[in-house]
Amino acid sequence: MTVVVLVADAPVEGVACEELVAETPLSESDGVALYRAVLKDVFATLADSTIDPLVNYPGPDDLPADAAPAEDPEAILRGLAASVVEPDRLSDFRFEVQIGSNFSAKAGNAITHLLEDEERTSASALRPCVPRLVRSVVDEAAIKLRRNDVVLGPAGDGEVYFAGFQDTIDFTDVFEEKALESVAGRAGDQGLTVDFARPREVLDSARSLRTVVTRLRAEMLAGNPVPEHTWAFIEDRGLRVEDGTLVMDDTTVSTDAE
Repeated sequence: MTVVVLVADAPVEGVACEELVAETPLSESDGVALYRAVLKDVFATLADSTIDPLVNYPGPDDLPADAAPAEDPEAILRGLAASVVEPDRLSDFRFEVQIGSNFSAKAGNAITHLLEDEERTSASALRPCVPRLVRSVVDEAAIKLRRNDVVLGPAGDGEVYFAGFQDTIDFTDVFEEKALESVAGRAGDQGLTVDFARPREVLDSARSLRTVVTRLRAEMLAGNPVPEHTWAFIEDRGLRVEDGTLVMDDTTVSTDAE
């Protein structure tokens, strides 16, 4: 069974959904609420999937200088997981502190440790804010990873939401720009085989939020399942797309800043 490492951001104001807060009228408290809602749905998906979950939580250096003592990322993340995962499955979730200065270093250190020190056959990194992650996507990616050295889940703008490995690569800044191309290129340089999972959005811009809102509203109209907690946030804030623009109750959310 592959280990899926959720490389989490600090679920606190000033960090959670920072790009969305900067690009839209969503407040910092809205950003935290959205991030925690998505995390609940991701935790529920990982619990249902045939993988070993590992939550890589931020250390003290990843918190804002004015963070309250009660804003302990590990405790918050454990609480969010416990709210949606049955106790017997929750016992399978590992929680370990992150090591590294950026996503590439944090993901790379975790994957290298699992493959080399723990001698796991495969390990994967997952970005935290993937609202349309479902069990079939995770399980299909895990199955592909049995037959390929590297499996990548494409996200918007050439990024990745999932990156699975049977062997390590040079992880230095590999996820920081055009991650899909960068990881595939470095894997190819080492003679590793690469395959791809189904695309999914990462909530990291006003554009991605607009895409997710539109897709989830379409899924509801079609009578299809939607992520419970993310959908509850969208409904509570009245988020919708009108005339190509993302709006919410009494507020217009511009997407021109991208």
